[in-house]
Amino acid sequence: METSRRVIIQGDVMLWPVDSIPDGAEQAPGDRHVLAYGERTGHAHVLHGAALWTADGERYVQAVADAEAVLRHEDHGPDVPDALPYRVIQQVEHDPMGGFRAVAD
Repeated sequence: METSRRVIIQGDVMLWPVDSIPDGAEQAPGDRHVLAYGERTGHAHVLHGAALWTADGERYVQAVADAEAVLRHEDHGPDVPDALPYRVIQQVEHDPMGGFRAVAD
C-alpha cells in the first residue's frame, strides 16, 4: 500500500512529510502541542493526538498509536495528518525592514 505524501498548510504552519524522525530527537511530553500562536488574533495552531520531537532546532510530529491526529485553529477548518511523520515548518515572509520574519496569522 502506498503511503500518502500530502503536505498540510494551515495559515503560517506547514507540515511537510518526512521518511522518519531523526535519530536522537527528543520527545516532548503529552499528545497536544501548540505549533504556532497567532500574533494578531491570539489563536493557536494546536495538534491533538500526536507526539512532538525536536532535533537540531527543527520540530517533528507524528500521530500517536491508535489515535487520529487533528490540527486545529479557530480561523481554519481542522486538518487530519496522515500517520507518517512530518517536519513542522513555520512559514516566513520578507521583512521590508530587512531579513525575514515568521508569517503573522
